[in-house]
Amino acid sequence: MRKSHTAVLGTALGAAMAMPAQATDLVVKLELPAVASGNYEKPYVAVFLEKSDDTYVRSLLLWHKNKTKRGAAQDGGAPSDRYLNELREWWRASGGGAQESLDAITAATRGPGTHELVFSSGKAPLGNLPAGKYQLIVEVAREVKGPRGAGMGSEQAGQQRSEGGRAANKHAVEAVRVDFDWPVTKATTVSTNGKTELGAVSLTLKP
Repeated sequence: MRKSHTAVLGTALGAAMAMPAQATDLVVKLELPAVASGNYEKPYVAVFLEKSDDTYVRSLLLWHKNKTKRGAAQDGGAPSDRYLNELREWWRASGGGAQESLDAITAATRGPGTHELVFSSGKAPLGNLPAGKYQLIVEVAREVKGPRGAGMGSEQAGQQRSEGGRAANKHAVEAVRVDFDWPVTKATTVSTNGKTELGAVSLTLKP
């Protein structure tokens, strides 16, 4: 079941557009809550941008586990992981990452705690954003294992295991959105909270 929440960061966009271009840091803090589970799996995380009309802009970060050519699990690397489509909003918006090279923003999954991410204007992956209204989306997908489940998103395998009396794997997905205007003229922070798979999430813009 997908859960999505939105917070709004407002700025004086008209005044900002009249100002000369300047470097701006976009600082994201996201909390991955601790989960009491003997079969805990670190969640996949995607951070990406859309325009206010939900048009995809670009991906900023992707944490997941990919598969090597021999099928062995391996953190980071190219986005060849068969379970990336569990990041449903990111997958749908980005076309499964087909619109861009994701190698530079792909890294290993992280455990519970608060993680700070800094993206600078004029530098990859944020680059140069045209003035306008945007949304920052943080999405998390975490595997919830049954006693002998087959993996995230494996519906057919799950049905087979249910028929055999064994619980199938499931997945928990949640996304939060923060609306903001670009560019900015003064430091501004907005915070929101997830409900289950995300804790506190904040966005700070620092001109």
